[in-house]
Amino acid sequence: MESGSREAFDRLGTLGIEEEFFVVDEAGRPTSGTDELVYESEPPAVLDGRLDHELFKCVIETQTPTVGSLAEASESLVEVRSALVEHARAHGFDVAAAGLHPSARWR
Repeated sequence: MESGSREAFDRLGTLGIEEEFFVVDEAGRPTSGTDELVYESEPPAVLDGRLDHELFKCVIETQTPTVGSLAEASESLVEVRSALVEHARAHGFDVAAAGLHPSARWR
């Protein structure tokens, strides 16, 4: 069987979502709280294994579990975002969405 053939897949597609957030201080300024949130504290269960650092110390990444439907993706996204906000606030930080504008040149 060729790796690009349809027989190479044993189930329908699944979905997982990664998001990046700025870790910010009380004034909304990016700050280097990622290490504390990812490595130096125990996150809520929903975030266990679903937090990571990014290139800059002021950016944190979240991942949802792999899900099989858009409804599950939506529910999981809300759970992960809410848990991240609570986790950040418990350590004196807040979060703000990070990313590129859809028409921005990224290269």
